[in-house]
Amino acid sequence: MPEAKLQDLKNKFKIFDLVKNHFSLTDESLKLFKYRLFYEPLIAKEFKEIIGEVKDFRKRIPLDKKFMEQFDKGWKMFQNCFPIFIKKYKIDYSHYKKNKITINGQEVKIKKVIENFYIKNIPFAKEDLSFGYIHKVINEEIITNKVRNLLEKIGTMKMPNKNLEIVFSLNFADWFLCSAGEKWTSCISLDSSYERAFWSGLPGLTGDKNRAIVYVTDGVKKNYNGIIVDRIISRSWVTIIRSKTKDTENKTFLTMVREYPNYLGLANITEKAFNIKFYGSDEDCHPISYVGRYYIELFWHKITNGEFLNSIYFDNVSIKMAHRNVAEYHKSGTYGRYVRGSGSSSFLRKEGEKSHYTDQGFDYSGGLKRLINGKVWKTDTKRNRLKKIADFYERGESYYNEDDGYGDEEEDF
Repeated sequence: MPEAKLQDLKNKFKIFDLVKNHFSLTDESLKLFKYRLFYEPLIAKEFKEIIGEVKDFRKRIPLDKKFMEQFDKGWKMFQNCFPIFIKKYKIDYSHYKKNKITINGQEVKIKKVIENFYIKNIPFAKEDLSFGYIHKVINEEIITNKVRNLLEKIGTMKMPNKNLEIVFSLNFADWFLCSAGEKWTSCISLDSSYERAFWSGLPGLTGDKNRAIVYVTDGVKKNYNGIIVDRIISRSWVTIIRSKTKDTENKTFLTMVREYPNYLGLANITEKAFNIKFYGSDEDCHPISYVGRYYIELFWHKITNGEFLNSIYFDNVSIKMAHRNVAEYHKSGTYGRYVRGSGSSSFLRKEGEKSHYTDQGFDYSGGLKRLINGKVWKTDTKRNRLKKIADFYERGESYYNEDDGYGDEEEDF
């Protein structure tokens, strides 16, 4: 068996083991999760057209140099901040990426050259660096601080000096670790300390046919509890929606949720790389009149006083439930089978055959690590904390093994 295919299978077993032992799904939900994970994942025809026949459900496209230059926000800011310096030394994108230029036959760092350039040419500094009215006297220290502050900000926007790929993924391992095992985090990181424990809803994504993830990676792998996937530089969810308005009724669109954690212009990159078109932009919040194209299957947590919906928030779009999961949903005097969008703190709770929204959600902020180490997950219902029904036990395997940083290359910005 090819190594990549073997790792993909290992990832599924690791994920299922964690979900089975620590996510407290109902028996029916766990059985459905296993089926979707191993045997028949939900794949919309719209996404199938994008990824084609790839075996691991990931379509990869290398970002070539010209492509990276076009979307490197740091390079655009560098050009806007230091135009006279760029013209003087004929700096192009390759110099910027290496952070070095050649002067008198020697390679030197741009950072040092740029500071000296403006210190020795104060009129150029005044023209390029946009000093405010408080700077009546421009001296070496002021120029140095200004340049360094600008370069630091540029550094936060700069694409890494590596061979990058953009990946359109329906592989659940990418979804499961979409915020885990990174130097950054979010509320759906498996280690999130957010009290609502949104990460606990990740298994439920296997029932959402409307969703895919797109991300940029440098090819370095991360290892979280034995699950090995690409490290993510920036990513966003892609969803399939349909309109409920009269002028575009029942028309299908693709839309992208806000890019996270860095802004690389991922919506534009994705459109060009995969030859697709998004509704709106990654900065827009599409109207609530747009709902998911496909029904979703609901997964439930098993709690002593009922069952809670297993799901992350739905990012500014309502998702229609499968008919067999009919639930009462009230908003502006209307009722329907919709999961509330826009990251509401409300939770869908099922008691017997009835389902309703409640603010009495999870009260747990320890992350998955604490559950693996035998800590108890509780819920907060009318201030009475109830123990979660689950078998918590000490696991004998390594919890976390993150790769060290983004490599050994020295970068100043």
